[in-house]
Amino acid sequence: MGLPTTPDAESPVAYYGDETASPTTTVTRKAVPAGAKTLELGIFQTTGTVTTAKFLYVAFNALSNSEEDAMLANPSTRMCIPAGKFEKFVFPVNDPLTRYAFATDVATETAGSKCIQRIGSLL
Repeated sequence: MGLPTTPDAESPVAYYGDETASPTTTVTRKAVPAGAKTLELGIFQTTGTVTTAKFLYVAFNALSNSEEDAMLANPSTRMCIPAGKFEKFVFPVNDPLTRYAFATDVATETAGSKCIQRIGSLL
């Protein structure tokens, strides 16, 4: 018969949020030591003006900072999120998100912009 298993879609998740103010082309690195099943993120303007950046570039589960830098520099190895959009990424339980990095497409960002992150950690 075997043991009952819980499908990935039904696995319990605890959510927590994070914000990074005024992201730029300088890479911001985040670690998720316990692993995460989901990550939702986007770049938004909070002061009523429009963000300078048009895109937020994201890289997942790189083995080192230099690999993250290379992933963010290459359009085929990064995810590209348009400003004002909130994107959700789902990771399998057997290969969870353990680290991610992001940067924008412009060096100077409008004051008041934020990268909003919502991480769904495994329980």
